[in-house]
Amino acid sequence: MRATWLICAAIILCALEARAELRCDTGVLHLDQCYIFVNMSKTWSEAQQDCVDKNGHLVTVGFQDEQDFLENFVSLTVSGKTDSNGAVINAVFIGASDGWKEGDFRWVDTAELTPTAGDFWLPGQPDDVDHTQNGLCLDTSSGSAGKWRDCDVNMRRPYICEMPATGRCDQPPLIIPPNTTDVLCIDIINPSRTGRALGASQCGLTVDMAYTNNVRDFICPGTFTIERNWTVTDSNGDKSAAVQNIKVNNIAPEIIVPDDVTVSCYEMDKLTPHLIGWANGTAGCPGNGLSIVYKDYKNLSCPNRE
Repeated sequence: MRATWLICAAIILCALEARAELRCDTGVLHLDQCYIFVNMSKTWSEAQQDCVDKNGHLVTVGFQDEQDFLENFVSLTVSGKTDSNGAVINAVFIGASDGWKEGDFRWVDTAELTPTAGDFWLPGQPDDVDHTQNGLCLDTSSGSAGKWRDCDVNMRRPYICEMPATGRCDQPPLIIPPNTTDVLCIDIINPSRTGRALGASQCGLTVDMAYTNNVRDFICPGTFTIERNWTVTDSNGDKSAAVQNIKVNNIAPEIIVPDDVTVSCYEMDKLTPHLIGWANGTAGCPGNGLSIVYKDYKNLSCPNRE
């Protein structure tokens, strides 16, 4: 438990350091995103296209933290201001609409609204007045700034864009290799059997995991150690590596001997394998060679004849 806590603490601290290197050329930084209030009146579609042209999109909300930030952002940045035509701003476009299916609001990336979105709406919303309210807006009124309401996508109004912060996070990704393990030579020696490494970005980036195998400590066929080198790479190209050792153990071959036979002491010349049968054997590990040899032991003497 303590080790897990220390890992989590390390991730949090490093993530905070990484974010400190990010910046917004325009707008306000929150986590790894920049938020820009655009005080130009456009339709919902025009606003979305303008955000795309800025390398972003109309702002979307996935978590309570983002909603809390937006409520403060609207209260401080938008509430009480007038638009480019001199009218008091009562709402701003954000990145969701139900134009494709009435009542089913989707974000611009087609994701559904967060399950907790019920707490984000103004009371009585969405109400779809005159069946024209197909867009999603943030209210700007004092006391309800940042709360959701549906709005007419064809009405021109200001909007909020969201885009990735600039600057490169250079913190390497974290990696935890699987435990050292023992397997038999007949086992499937892939991660589904021996475990997968865990990797995470300290910069909120996507990561890819890969591995290579190096055979060492080769004692004899079927007994050796696989040194599995795991590498995690984030979308910045930064890498971290860790090693997992997999000890592969041999299995003794199986042998089936011929049936017992009884002969007289005058028939000793008949006790050869090609007359009374050879033993059959199976190698314990795939790829192992197999040879069968025999040796006779005499433990009784022939009784004297009368």
